[in-house]
Amino acid sequence: MRDSSNLRAAKEKGDDEFYTLYKDIEKELVNYKEKLKDKIIHLNCDDYRISNFYKYLKKEFKEYGIKELHATHYNIDGKGAHHCCFNGEKETVEKLQGDGSYNSDEVLEITDKCDVVISNPPFSIYRHYFDLLMEKEKDFILIANHLSLFYKDVFKAFQEQRVFFGVNIKSMTFDRPDGTKKAVNACWFTSFDVKKTPFFYTGLNYDPSVYDFIDNTKILSIMRAKDVPDDYYDEMAVPVSFCHKVNRKQFDILYTNSDMRYKDKDLFRRLIIKRRKEEKE
Repeated sequence: MRDSSNLRAAKEKGDDEFYTLYKDIEKELVNYKEKLKDKIIHLNCDDYRISNFYKYLKKEFKEYGIKELHATHYNIDGKGAHHCCFNGEKETVEKLQGDGSYNSDEVLEITDKCDVVISNPPFSIYRHYFDLLMEKEKDFILIANHLSLFYKDVFKAFQEQRVFFGVNIKSMTFDRPDGTKKAVNACWFTSFDVKKTPFFYTGLNYDPSVYDFIDNTKILSIMRAKDVPDDYYDEMAVPVSFCHKVNRKQFDILYTNSDMRYKDKDLFRRLIIKRRKEEKE
């Protein structure tokens, strides 16, 4: 059995339980209809009895042409975890031997047989969760904290265009176990490039009397995405929110830097980009 101590610790604190709203799942997953056709899907952090992911995909099973739908969930007591399988006609439920953690051997056996993993995994274990999916070379549609993009392996995958932002990128509201709702700085990440990002132009030209550089560097400082000049081809430091707007045919994503100063003031993490000399679409 693989270690699930991080997941257990998060559960015991009671601060890592965020249940995705049905309307948010519907709004995002409708964009993947063709991607999910004939696929075996695993919801590997979802109790089929309460999961809105399971409810939605079961309802849309035939419309999407899904082959099989599997749901497994973690149980902190090590008992009462289940594996539910729906094939479009019949729902089969069996009790798992272990605690149902996403990285337990018996759950990984299910993941290995599936094509796509869809879930809202606990944010506290997202780094390891993501690495495991990449190791398994599974397609995925996930919810995560915006800033998890800057975990080393996640950002590398983003640079290499193996990870993309989902269609809906605004912060989300979740249900909590105590019946309350909580807004969280979260968004969708996926291995599917389903979002057509237009080329980004502001109509601005580079003017050295207007633009400044990050202190002690030759990196142009851009405080707002709408201020990116259309004719500047060296390195620029832009707000991390530019990740949502970037067209990968238009800009190279070079690296991020969380230790920059502009006019002697500390800056929040910046994304370093460089415009390609591209043809307009």
